[in-house]
Amino acid sequence: MAPKISVIIPVFNNRENEVQNAIASVIAQTHQDFEIIVVNDCSDDNGRTIADVNACIAKYPSHAISLITHPTNQGVSAARNTGIKKANGEFITTLDSDDLWHPEKLAAQLQAIEQSGDRNNTICLCDFDAHPKNGIGGVDHWRPSHNANLSLSILGGGVYNMGSTMMAHRNVFNKTGLFDVAMKNAAEDWEWLVRHVALGGKCIAVPRVLSTYYYVEKKTYPRQGEQITYMHRKHKDAIRKNLGFRAYRYFISGVNEHLYHYSSKTNQKLQARKSFVKMAASPRRFAIKLGRFALRKLRRNNTEPKIHL
Repeated sequence: MAPKISVIIPVFNNRENEVQNAIASVIAQTHQDFEIIVVNDCSDDNGRTIADVNACIAKYPSHAISLITHPTNQGVSAARNTGIKKANGEFITTLDSDDLWHPEKLAAQLQAIEQSGDRNNTICLCDFDAHPKNGIGGVDHWRPSHNANLSLSILGGGVYNMGSTMMAHRNVFNKTGLFDVAMKNAAEDWEWLVRHVALGGKCIAVPRVLSTYYYVEKKTYPRQGEQITYMHRKHKDAIRKNLGFRAYRYFISGVNEHLYHYSSKTNQKLQARKSFVKMAASPRRFAIKLGRFALRKLRRNNTEPKIHL
């Protein structure tokens, strides 16, 4: 009998028992009708990741846990896609190998989708807390459920760590598609959410903290800006056509904020200045973004927690 939910966990080079802790947080769920599919994206740690996952399979014999290993490293998008293609569940959710779930995560999101009245076209996010891995940065409190219009917030750059907070019926993936493998190491979750919204998909969020996300404050990738630009070219026409100019203004503001963020972190000052000017072309959103940016910078100088809508 097929499970109700398929949980996809992509992993590359397991460190400090992260994947074991992630799997344990799934095993501890109050809703127990699930399978776990771990996709090892060709880890180069002399077999440690494979051994760790196999140890979990042996530790939890009463649960359906499977391991798939890529022959080459293909990126997190391809790893999630591999798991989704192998999924047997009616609903699909993903968990990054270094994040954790609260025990009620699956049950609460499943109930929310079933009560939405449109489960074949609705994704469900949840509130979550973000903690720094390397001791740099503070605790962030992300609250997507506080947004009056979650779809517009997503277009405007609210990524909401979809990799560990989203659940959807498998028909949603049939409509929206899989993750874009061209987005290998930056904003692949945002691209999928934008695509879902641009195609008329609905978004809801459970107003409870159900996931814990661990981040590296100083982590950068050389092609982040290129991938954000690629995403803008890919979706701009569909957003204008299907959602209108107001939605596109939110989207372009979010794109330019991300471009400014990435180019600033990689010392690409000219690109950063260009992005800053483009953000200013959308005065209202720019003022909101600038205010939030200033607030985050101020709070990162102390230990006060940050709340993101």
